Amino acid sequence: MLRYWPFLLPPLYLLLIFALQPADRLGDPAAPVGRLVYDDYDLTALVLRGLNAAHGRTPGHPHPDYVPGVVFRLLLEEKSELEPNYFLEYPPPALLIFRLAWPDAPAHVPPAVLDGLHNSIVEHYPRTDAERALWQRFRLAMRITQTLMMLSLLGLMAVLCVGYEPDAGLTGPVWLLVLPGALYFALNRFDVLPALLTALSFCCLGRQRIAASAAFLALGVLVKVYPVLLAPLVARYLLDRPRAVLTWIAVFGGVLLAGLLPPFLVWGWDATWSPIRFQMTRHLEMGWTVYGVILPTSWGHPTLWGRCLRLGSVVLVGLLLVWRRPHDLADLLGRSAVVLVVFVALQVFYSPQWILWLTPLLAPLCRNRPAVLGLTVALDLLTFTSFPLIYDLPGLSGEAAVRDVLRVVLVWGRVLLLTLLAGVLLWRISAKPPATSALLAG
Repeated sequence: MLRYWPFLLPPLYLLLIFALQPADRLGDPAAPVGRLVYDDYDLTALVLRGLNAAHGRTPGHPHPDYVPGVVFRLLLEEKSELEPNYFLEYPPPALLIFRLAWPDAPAHVPPAVLDGLHNSIVEHYPRTDAERALWQRFRLAMRITQTLMMLSLLGLMAVLCVGYEPDAGLTGPVWLLVLPGALYFALNRFDVLPALLTALSFCCLGRQRIAASAAFLALGVLVKVYPVLLAPLVARYLLDRPRAVLTWIAVFGGVLLAGLLPPFLVWGWDATWSPIRFQMTRHLEMGWTVYGVILPTSWGHPTLWGRCLRLGSVVLVGLLLVWRRPHDLADLLGRSAVVLVVFVALQVFYSPQWILWLTPLLAPLCRNRPAVLGLTVALDLLTFTSFPLIYDLPGLSGEAAVRDVLRVVLVWGRVLLLTLLAGVLLWRISAKPPATSALLAG
């Protein structure tokens, strides 16, 4: 029974969040807690997209600008017309998840809210009874979303307990998912859902359920695009079995088509493609990326060289890793993790929830590989230290502000850990294939 103690922590953590959250407004609890326990900003963005979808609106609007609080208060009173579209940065099928938070969406919502930036909604203190009622409904929607994410986290932990192969093969230490970083971002973002779908895909693949594996990975792509980077590796893994690989590709493509065709038919191409276009054309965010700290700032700009560097590096690594077939499922997990490491390391923005992308791939490799286990733990702790701990630390006056110095150290530390992790995994990939299937978990 002791091995199941981590399953108690997500519900307890969720109850702690609910206890600290103010019911009639959004934002952090009183100091000194701040965002150390929960973060309303990203969750507000999710439920705001769901609210717009519940009102039957069409996505496709550019990213809203941030407006100061006094301007947002004026817009609440004076803005009377909605924009033609609303902003959406996730694949349209993800709206099915976001809408679950609004089973009885309020009929009358100020246009400034529906068209606004989620930051403004978080930072606004309701002034009237109508505003307080709406902000209370936002809080309820966020709690519904967090409960769904908590259940997804428990599901991911259960998959790691069962293992990706029969007879508890390729299991992973589930306590990795209740380390500070993984636990925090599982309940304060929604990346744990595509992580669960990815894990289910590998779990089915290890049990030779080819169609189910393809369907789960395609569902992960429809929720958040990144699992598509793993599809070529899975296809290469199955390439020595023509019927299996054709089945996998057909189901994978069919599920993607089934998920994207309805919004395309209803909204058209531009609205369906706009979230992907936004992610592919994001501007450089200075501070927590490698650009301006390790690599030249100009390499992060949307120039031909910058795009070739970021996209070309992922494509090149992917081609090298599919050149030779993964010799077992553990090898496939390692190669998949390397592709994601390269992808996240070169992004022009920093999303600490990336730890949830990697953990389902790394955890099954940790059981008998101390180096992978140690690097996974270190990366989780460094992630939580970066955000929210140091990210929200007030900087001091002068050139040597404490936060800025620590930020540079943490960026270098993150890159070092990712480099070591990729090196350990690549060394294992280049090693001689195991002689028997009994060595799959080792």
